[in-house]
Amino acid sequence: MKNKIKTLFIASILSSLSACAFVPEQVHLQPQVIPVTSSNIGKGKMVAVQVIDARSNTTLGGRPSGYGPAASITLADNIQTVVQAAIYQGLTDYGFKPIPFNPNTTRKLTLRVIALNYRQHEGFFTSSVEVNSTIEATANNESNNYDHVYRGEQNSNIIVTPTSGQDSHNINVVFSNTLNQITQDDQLMHFLAK
Repeated sequence: MKNKIKTLFIASILSSLSACAFVPEQVHLQPQVIPVTSSNIGKGKMVAVQVIDARSNTTLGGRPSGYGPAASITLADNIQTVVQAAIYQGLTDYGFKPIPFNPNTTRKLTLRVIALNYRQHEGFFTSSVEVNSTIEATANNESNNYDHVYRGEQNSNIIVTPTSGQDSHNINVVFSNTLNQITQDDQLMHFLAK
């Protein structure tokens, strides 16, 4: 009887430990792009848009666990589709006519998503979460090129490990910030309008 109780006790402890281990997360990208005041800078000019996922790893990062390897965080959405939709809206707000990429078009905008990362660093009393994203833009008009790198970042100290909902929120805030830098870049828009 004692052995049976001991076995049940050990089984219940192992079961509770496995329940504490983190499960993989999928994040839905839902960037909040700030609408610009309707403008006619673009005057209906066509801009061919290309979005390239140039990330070295499609996993954003992981949630560390004391019970095994970190649980991965991945995207539930195609990052190229999400970026393209946001940029199309931004260009339209400026009076441009965004179209699918065509190398023969006079005005082109290529966006390379270089990074979208989530890192949780364990500390003694507190931990920290770092989220960052980087998008590189190359624009061409009739005679010149315009290159710029846009970065978003958020660092926060935590006591309790964030929920998957909090992780998703933080990732979307940083990614939204990066996309807004592009759609709010007056220098880029004026360059494309030349």
